[in-house]
Amino acid sequence: MLTAIAAVVAFLAGVNVPQDFWAKDHPWTLIVAAAWVGFVAISESLRRERIETGARVELRIVAICKTTLVDVARLANIELTQLTVRVYVVRRSPYLLWDRVFKCVGSITLRIIPPQRSNVVWTRGTGIMGLCWENAELRGELKYLAGDTAGIAKAAQTMSETEWSGLSPLQRGGLNQAQAASLGHYGAILVYPMTDSDPKFRGCVVVEAPSAKLSELHREDVLDYLEQQQNRIWLTLVAGDRR
Repeated sequence: MLTAIAAVVAFLAGVNVPQDFWAKDHPWTLIVAAAWVGFVAISESLRRERIETGARVELRIVAICKTTLVDVARLANIELTQLTVRVYVVRRSPYLLWDRVFKCVGSITLRIIPPQRSNVVWTRGTGIMGLCWENAELRGELKYLAGDTAGIAKAAQTMSETEWSGLSPLQRGGLNQAQAASLGHYGAILVYPMTDSDPKFRGCVVVEAPSAKLSELHREDVLDYLEQQQNRIWLTLVAGDRR
């Protein structure tokens, strides 16, 4: 706000006007111009503040991801270098305002070769994350889901279309056959829903590990821990939105 006032003052101070300027209709031109300068300055100030606040929140989320990575590795007895932790939130699509998609707001991995990004757009019903979202909104089931994406990819690559269509949505990983066949570089994935007090699905915490470690991710102490962490992450996000 102070920046906006300073911008208007600087604008007015830098304008040289004729002596009869204030006696005619010209003042309105200057007033409108000054208002516009003030509006632009305020908008820019708010935009910078939103960017800075968002960056601070994302740094806090990444810090929580680091803690989660270390603690899950300890609880599940999995090497740190075999884990990846990501946090996704549900946001409006930048292309279709009525559509909602997942946005990754935090990620940490110590894997020597980080997981590759896919070209799949993760929405409700797409992927294991999307199934978790769909279960919450359509069936009121706010619970974790897990699967072996490498195994799903192998099935997609070897099965016929008829065999593939006969699988359950979770067995297909919430993907069509072409999408699933392209995800062989992933392994085991556990998706823990992130909710608020409604409760309503707001996003998820995702833990990725080698396929052979899927059963370790199902440990009750790991799930209890992720319940605590999803709440901590959601409160951090809410605090950032209120600023």
